[in-house]
Amino acid sequence: MIASSVFGSSNIFQTSSRDAATSAAPSNVPTFKEQGYDIVDQVWRGIAVRADTPKDVVAAIQAAVDKVESSQKWLDFQKQEKQENINLAEPAFTKLAKGELEGQTKFLKSIGMIK
Repeated sequence: MIASSVFGSSNIFQTSSRDAATSAAPSNVPTFKEQGYDIVDQVWRGIAVRADTPKDVVAAIQAAVDKVESSQKWLDFQKQEKQENINLAEPAFTKLAKGELEGQTKFLKSIGMIK
């Protein structure tokens, strides 16, 4: 889904992120950079729809995501899991996903995992 978003065939909504470099992860767990890898990675969740999805449907989905993310149950879950809440609407999340795809591709090429 992300690759298709990068090339314009879907809309993506970000719903959660965890940045290992800045999260409350245990300090005895080294980051990629501390292990010698020039990469910062994060875990996020998203919802993807086709690029031709009507704008009112996209807005309704974003409103539902916003509602979930503001609920106490979700906030408690994120705190328990040491996750950050960076609710991004489609344009900002698509930019994030594209940047991560480019960075991960560069990294995987640099260690010989892909050509």
